[in-house]
Amino acid sequence: LRETTIFNAAVATALSLVAALAVGIYLRRFQAFHLACHELTNLDESDRVEFKSSIRWDHRKQERSKVMEDAVVKAVVGFLNSERGGTLIIGIDDAKVVLGLDADYATFKSVKPDRDGFEQVLRDVLIRVIGEAQYLRHSRVRFCKVADKDVCLVEVAPSDEAVYLQGQLYVRIGNATRPLNMKDAIDYAAKRWPTPVLNWPIHLRHSSARSGL
Repeated sequence: LRETTIFNAAVATALSLVAALAVGIYLRRFQAFHLACHELTNLDESDRVEFKSSIRWDHRKQERSKVMEDAVVKAVVGFLNSERGGTLIIGIDDAKVVLGLDADYATFKSVKPDRDGFEQVLRDVLIRVIGEAQYLRHSRVRFCKVADKDVCLVEVAPSDEAVYLQGQLYVRIGNATRPLNMKDAIDYAAKRWPTPVLNWPIHLRHSSARSGL
């Protein structure tokens, strides 16, 4: 009985250490991405920061557009494939005008027109493309109030495997997300993820179907 108790205690201790290590890795993964809400409009787009006006509303044409959704997805995939990750800021355009998320909220059909609904729509969009495991392990969503408007921050940690979108490898180059041609993609992947198998391109989960949310 004593030996069993000691064994169980040892197992419990080991599991606690593993859990603590997992939490530590998760927190460390995102600690470099924390941006204060008050500094968002003072930032410039870079290899680690990207602004997007919305996830589905085209403010110029004043209509819902899948082009906006695709741009958000490309930015996230680019950060996943980069060496350092980055933060996507939704609700502020590239001129740093604070537009907020109200226009996106107004397009929601089956979720609440608020932050929770926005995160649900965003999660659905990203999981369709990168998969649930990648989403949970490498992204974190939070919100800020800027100029009395909601703004969403998607903090993206670098992925431990290549993520392809529509058969192409998107990477962050300066302040833009660009696809690489096949030769450059193979060279980049070999250096970025030095493993025997490149897994080309089994991670593709892109769907052109419009979300019903």
